[in-house]
Amino acid sequence: GTMIRKFCDQEPQQCTSESDTEVMDAVDFLEKQLPKHCDATPDTVDDLIISLKAIGNAGRMRSKPVKLVECSQGANYLNVSVVAIETIRRLPFCAVTQKTLRREVFGDYRKDPEVRLQAYLALMMHPSELIVKYVAEVLDEEVNTQVGAFVFSHLKQMNESVEPTFGKRLGEMIKSALKERKTPLREFNITSFKSRFMQRSYLNEESNLGFSTESHVFYHPESLLPRSAELNVTLDMWGGAFPVVETSTRLEGLEIIWEKLFGHKGYFPDNHIRGLVRTPEEQENAIKKLEKRSTDNVLDFESLDNKVNLRTMTPSALLSLKLFGSELNLFTL
Repeated sequence: GTMIRKFCDQEPQQCTSESDTEVMDAVDFLEKQLPKHCDATPDTVDDLIISLKAIGNAGRMRSKPVKLVECSQGANYLNVSVVAIETIRRLPFCAVTQKTLRREVFGDYRKDPEVRLQAYLALMMHPSELIVKYVAEVLDEEVNTQVGAFVFSHLKQMNESVEPTFGKRLGEMIKSALKERKTPLREFNITSFKSRFMQRSYLNEESNLGFSTESHVFYHPESLLPRSAELNVTLDMWGGAFPVVETSTRLEGLEIIWEKLFGHKGYFPDNHIRGLVRTPEEQENAIKKLEKRSTDNVLDFESLDNKVNLRTMTPSALLSLKLFGSELNLFTL
């Protein structure tokens, strides 16, 4: 994927969706690796994630990127859904994709919080005052504190950014969009065990040199352990922003391992340590309680399906390292 991106940066006329070239044949090959609805099995899920990462590294598709939204919505593995939306962040702007991300992913409170946060980051790769206003409206009715805390911290941090290439422009958009609101932006508590965005930037105006660091931490409502984290270091010089280091890690299903270690029947039973994480046993008990309420006509089954994620989790890990925008290593466990 990285080789495709480098070639297309030098020969963009050979890399359009209408081009009948060998490089676009390679892009077609990557897209063909995505199965219908992005369904995967335990044996194919890693290959599917690598294919999605390769498309992101290539930075282009012959199809419209909205295909990746459909991939995310149809995937039977949560990590595939997350990576599919994350891949959109590395692709060119597409109005149809932006509209779909807004209405069908980020603006849908029933979607998984981690998928919604990835959709938010994808939207903010191509920001506008219209998007900022829409995000503020979603926050007004936000039901998930993890989503609310992250988005609020991102808007607050970028509003104060001095990073010249992207940060200042976004900060001006945020100020202008929020100024027109009748009510102030809804605030969320940003404390321990809350998803949040952090940025630190420095600019020497005389030499027009600077740098910025960004970090993301995502917590999922199912656990007090972080679900994913990112760290990016960018150098600002000669009027442009150059990515230096980008690292990301994602851990899913650690609750299962936690239960085996510290649960009632674990190797090291400890109620205090066990209580730090909502284990699969506790999640199953919560589902049974909701099912009982549904039989008492308090909660219908449709609401039950919307409120509880019944997807079976399997322990998995994804580690990624990029230097100067090129992916060096991708580890999947």
